[in-house]
Amino acid sequence: MNIIETIESSISPAQVGSLARTLGETPDATQKAMAGAVPALLGGFAHQGETQQGAARLIDMMKGLPLFGSIGELFGVKNDRLTQSGAQIVNQLFNGSSSGVTEQIARFSGMKGASVQNLLAMAAPMVLGGLAKQAPPGGFSPQGLMGFFEGQRRNIANALPAGLSGLAGLLGLSSLGRATSATASRTTQTVARTAERSTSGIGRILPWLLGAAILGLLLLFGMRSCSTETAAPTSNVSLSLPGGGTVDVRAGSIDEQLFRFLSGSTPAPKTFTFDYLDFDTGLATYTASSQPTIDGMAAILNAYPTAVVRVEGFTDSEGDDASNLALSQARADTVAQALVARGVAASRVSAVGVGEARPVGDNNTEAGRAKNRRIELVVTQR
Repeated sequence: MNIIETIESSISPAQVGSLARTLGETPDATQKAMAGAVPALLGGFAHQGETQQGAARLIDMMKGLPLFGSIGELFGVKNDRLTQSGAQIVNQLFNGSSSGVTEQIARFSGMKGASVQNLLAMAAPMVLGGLAKQAPPGGFSPQGLMGFFEGQRRNIANALPAGLSGLAGLLGLSSLGRATSATASRTTQTVARTAERSTSGIGRILPWLLGAAILGLLLLFGMRSCSTETAAPTSNVSLSLPGGGTVDVRAGSIDEQLFRFLSGSTPAPKTFTFDYLDFDTGLATYTASSQPTIDGMAAILNAYPTAVVRVEGFTDSEGDDASNLALSQARADTVAQALVARGVAASRVSAVGVGEARPVGDNNTEAGRAKNRRIELVVTQR
């Protein structure tokens, strides 16, 4: 379970639109601010929940909150009681850093600072209610909540948009960069600490042990939560391009597959699924770690000037159909424009958004939805 995805999936495009009207901001700016606000609030809760005393305070804050669904229904509708309660939560959560959090989200999203303050105040009870919904029967104990955050900190850190990297330090998440195999040795210690914290038998500890084990696998293979399935690179290969140039790409990646196809004789069309391509949650901006994939593809396409390609964007079935279609088109456009910016003729690259159509995975499971959130490259002419 990814707490970021759980909470973000509860916020519909219609609610974001209603919130934008309430705040007097554009839907795009509001959506962008939400992409920073949700992980920022969760990061603040996780930072506070690092100690038993802090976790106990959070549990007290959870008591008396409306049901998660009720808060979701109110989200985007002016509610003074909800906003006042949320403002108190934000003040307690960030202490002296609230102005810095507000400033960074405002700069990132283009919203006014006062609008971001109101957005945080409205989102805080919903996010805290989302945490409360993950409690085992009988509610969280301080130790249980600490264990929960320990299993979610990387999801939270990875969800912070690239433009908000400065928030990591404010929220105590700066030590959680992209996982590498060097950090995998901590997995056994994490499982052991989680087991020691349980006070109610194996029934209470099992979810945290499973969470820690999954986290360990992610750490071991260097994966991260992203819009496409991303496997850890084992090595790079140097490809000799027509005309004498070379390009280094990840072994087995879409770049190498594209090169092998274009240098061979298999007829078009041919479809490839992007790997190593991550997008900021709910946005059409790809992360800095995705740039090598785009760079390598552009170099290969420039070396084969007769090749014509189409970039196709897909989403899962979560959310509004029209919004999914628009997001898939925007992401496809982003990739196509990036290729053109690197020298590929615009006449050779087109982009189309498919939305949630043509799923390749089961939308009833998170693994299936992750497969459906993808970008494909179709070579229509060699």
